[in-house]
Amino acid sequence: MSVESLGAILNIFSWSMNVFREGKTPERSPFDRPLRGSGVPLTGSWRAALCQARGDWAFYKECFHFPQWNAAERMCFVCRASSTIRRLSWTNFNDDAPWRGTYWTHQTYLDCLRGDGSPIPVLLLHVIGFRLECIMIDVLHTVDLGVTAHIVGNIFFIYAVSRAVYGGATYKERVERLAQKLKQWYNTNRVTSRLQGALTLERLRDASRYPKLKGKAAALRHLARFALTIVIEHHNGTPHDNLVQGVIQLLIEFYNIIESSSQFLSEKAKENLPRIGMTLAQLYGELAQLAYNDEERLWKLSPKLHLPEHLLEVQAILYGNPRWYWTYADEDLVGLMIDIAEGCHPLTMPVSVLFKWLHTSSPED
Repeated sequence: MSVESLGAILNIFSWSMNVFREGKTPERSPFDRPLRGSGVPLTGSWRAALCQARGDWAFYKECFHFPQWNAAERMCFVCRASSTIRRLSWTNFNDDAPWRGTYWTHQTYLDCLRGDGSPIPVLLLHVIGFRLECIMIDVLHTVDLGVTAHIVGNIFFIYAVSRAVYGGATYKERVERLAQKLKQWYNTNRVTSRLQGALTLERLRDASRYPKLKGKAAALRHLARFALTIVIEHHNGTPHDNLVQGVIQLLIEFYNIIESSSQFLSEKAKENLPRIGMTLAQLYGELAQLAYNDEERLWKLSPKLHLPEHLLEVQAILYGNPRWYWTYADEDLVGLMIDIAEGCHPLTMPVSVLFKWLHTSSPED
């Protein structure tokens, strides 16, 4: 979709959100034309407001013109962390990292855009009450498909493939042995969210030849616990394995907290999440440095490791359990809408999709 088309859609969407907030039929259209029958309550005394945006980094880049995660000078939409400015390097995971003192506020971010001559995103410009801090960092995309995919992929590759802890003469045989162990673990623990399809070497390493497990987010999240059993069972007592065990334990601790907590986090959880976010990044960084020193393609240090720090250290503390605003339900709804839309005529699609969705989601008589 072109920038112009997306901008036009977001302008209409912004108008709609402001109408919902007012709670009455509007006086003018999104194209500033007068409308008949204005001032009539839409839903009695009810109103609505846009209070969150949820999605992955690619969507945010299109919708809000945020920098790419691998951009150079400014690579984060939460702070001024950089890939080229040494003092603000995102690879500094220490508690005194200079980027920690550069968090954007809604106003400083807009001022920066104006100073650079950059366009202000439509939603931030036109939707009343919608601010930069309403744009959420999502567990599914930043942790499950980001950090967890790298951690689990490295553990699988290092122990089962490189060290051959389950036997096998070739890489293919070693992955097959790993798949057998995984199947046993699934059955023993009655895990419902499982990897779909065969576990292969190609699924364990991306195109850059760094380990990163490919799979659905929910399946990857559950595999963190299986990865921990591998590390504990085959720990060789080296500093590397100590770091690996620390990383996977911190990841599971995070999952345990959000799975066992209500929408409103306890004070203990608020104390632990920032520690987990910072320490996990630090240990992962040490693993990446060890691999670099040994000239091994392991523990790829990706800028995607940066956003989870913001999620655990700030956003979760301010807005509560990330499980309450992750995008799993949103992704399911999109999939359902696609299935429904495929059976609708293009000319009547908007109304037909809404009608069929309401009919599908309504309780049975």
